[in-house]
Amino acid sequence: MTVSPKTIILFLMLWFMALPVPARLHAQEESAPLTLASAIGMAYKSNKEIQIQEQEVRAAKANRLGAVSNVLPKVNVNGSYTRNDAVPDYGVAMASDPKKDIGLFTGYINDTLLGVSVAESLFNGGADI
Repeated sequence: MTVSPKTIILFLMLWFMALPVPARLHAQEESAPLTLASAIGMAYKSNKEIQIQEQEVRAAKANRLGAVSNVLPKVNVNGSYTRNDAVPDYGVAMASDPKKDIGLFTGYINDTLLGVSVAESLFNGGADI
């Protein structure tokens, strides 16, 4: 018995079309019934207007935070550390006292700097309100 290519193609097409149907029926049987609370939740999540309003509320909260930060004092902290390999010694002993050094001071071997500043605007012409 010889099967024509048209019959094979027709069989495969019908087989592929029939495949998703039992899967859909099975999925409907397993899903829980839709309650009022879940229906409201689904509508709330898929409503574009509600999502836009939520974004506007987030933007308003961010703008409020920015407005409050203009009134608060500004605090700056900075620091640095410098490690020098060697400090040149330009010292020359005095002839009268060989223990006394009249050398030039060129700095310490290690320099550490730490600074803190606080600034508060007392009056800004009402621009911060």
